[in-house]
Amino acid sequence: MNLRQRLSIKRSLACITVVTLLCSQASAQIHHPELVNPRWLTLAEEQYQQGNYAVAAQSAAKFLGAKFNPVSTRSMTEKDKAQYYLALSLLKINAPHGVDSAKSFVDQTANPAYKERVSFALAQYYFRHEQLTEAIPYYESASIANLSNREIADSKFELAYCYFNSRQFDKAEPLFATIKEIDGKYTNAGNYYYGLLAYNKGDYAGALKSFQRIAELPDYKNIVPYYVAEIYYFMGNKQKALDEARRLIKRPEKLYYDNELHLLAGQCLFEQEKFAEALPYFEHYYNNSTKIRKEELYEIAYCYYQTNNYKNAITSLKDLSGTQDSLGQTAMYLLGDCYLKTGDKKSARSAFSTCADLNFNAGQREASLLLAGKLAYEQGYPDEATMRLRQLLTDYPQSPYASEAKTLFSDLL
Repeated sequence: MNLRQRLSIKRSLACITVVTLLCSQASAQIHHPELVNPRWLTLAEEQYQQGNYAVAAQSAAKFLGAKFNPVSTRSMTEKDKAQYYLALSLLKINAPHGVDSAKSFVDQTANPAYKERVSFALAQYYFRHEQLTEAIPYYESASIANLSNREIADSKFELAYCYFNSRQFDKAEPLFATIKEIDGKYTNAGNYYYGLLAYNKGDYAGALKSFQRIAELPDYKNIVPYYVAEIYYFMGNKQKALDEARRLIKRPEKLYYDNELHLLAGQCLFEQEKFAEALPYFEHYYNNSTKIRKEELYEIAYCYYQTNNYKNAITSLKDLSGTQDSLGQTAMYLLGDCYLKTGDKKSARSAFSTCADLNFNAGQREASLLLAGKLAYEQGYPDEATMRLRQLLTDYPQSPYASEAKTLFSDLL
């Protein structure tokens, strides 16, 4: 064996010794209780970031299935991280025990970043499942310090919506006010809900600004334009409100608030004393609504009255006969006049008597006492006539109707 061969054999033996030592060290590392193989933890993190939540949960669970040395800081840190990804993944896949697992982790972990991020995930889980009251405390405990800018925007809107749904409007408003100015997936919704809150508290300028931003967007064009038109009315620009209402009514597609737009148009025309023009809008509203307010019923009746359509006026006014307020008294006075104009004096006497029994409008009561007494006299009810005329002369001694009342009273006596 020459020198070259002897040197080659020595080099080979040295390489074998090194490989053996490395393998022994690697084997010792793999089985050392303080150095658990992090392969499954690395996989869990990668899979979670890629959106593969089910396999991420499996990888984290496999990692957690290993034995850990309770006195090893590294082992406990990695275990906490694995539990973190497991809790997040289970929530993402809506696992049956995911919520309990996440709550338990939030209670146990000492890592503030993990605690807050899992709280945020819990909040979003409840939000997705429309358990909005349950979501609130978890949104509140998820500090923005551990969220991305996108997550911060999402958190603000979702928490604001939870507050809105639970009628905590004072807490919801500032969050919506922030979101509506941030360009993101909730910008338009932020403007919508902020507009609603501003509208409901009478901040019409603020509501109008937000509503105008989204009025023609597909998700809002069926609802928001009505609010815009109505806001013009409340801000005193009633001609603009009328123009907007008419424009929207003429759209080929019917808006969600189509009936209310007809009412708004009718109201604007009513206030302009254009009763004939107002009638078709009121009639549409009346015929397509399940519930009519007494003020709306009176206005359509008054339009019929002013256009000499006494038959329809009577029909509408009769529905106000049980209203015990100034509107009801006025309605009974008009009803009595409608009956007189149609020759039904018996019904007129009843309507004027009802008006005379109310004390909200002195002028209408005074006239009704005379008319009720006069009609009772003509129809052969002397006791009723005497009572009404005496009441008129007692309550209104300076009445312009006193002379006529005294003459009738004398005839009765």
